[in-house]
Amino acid sequence: MVVVINGRSGVGKDSLIEFASQELNCRNVSSVDKVKDLALDAGWDGVKDERGRQLLIDLKKALVDYNDLPTKYIIEEYNSFKKSSDDILFVHIREPEEIRKLENYIPCVTLLITRKSAEKYNLSQEDTVTKFKYDHIFENDKPIKESGAEFVKWLKEKIEKI
Repeated sequence: MVVVINGRSGVGKDSLIEFASQELNCRNVSSVDKVKDLALDAGWDGVKDERGRQLLIDLKKALVDYNDLPTKYIIEEYNSFKKSSDDILFVHIREPEEIRKLENYIPCVTLLITRKSAEKYNLSQEDTVTKFKYDHIFENDKPIKESGAEFVKWLKEKIEKI
């Protein structure tokens, strides 16, 4: 199963995936992975503060426009995933147009993670997160063990239907 996972910064996407990885074979990739590598080579300090996040947003947009590197990377990861024994491939993509593009190449479900107490960043990309019609929404407002257990249960039910 391929899950395009999205949500504002700080909603707990990676925490839920870590929890799921305790019971399922999960692979976790982001359309910004290669962008981060290039940003580090260019001198980015790896800090995901507002300035660092904006750098990644701008660099990703340039790479999408230039040669679509982020999507090509995700397709490569998907092809590797298909040959593996992993149960789930989580793909982080922020931009609705990039999610739609990936849906043309890869069978997937889309999932929005929400959390009322998530920190708000003043980034244009954060505003686009909720401007997509997701297949599913998971509210991560409970303590992590409780939310994590519910998340794993939800994932197992989805896997059984495949």
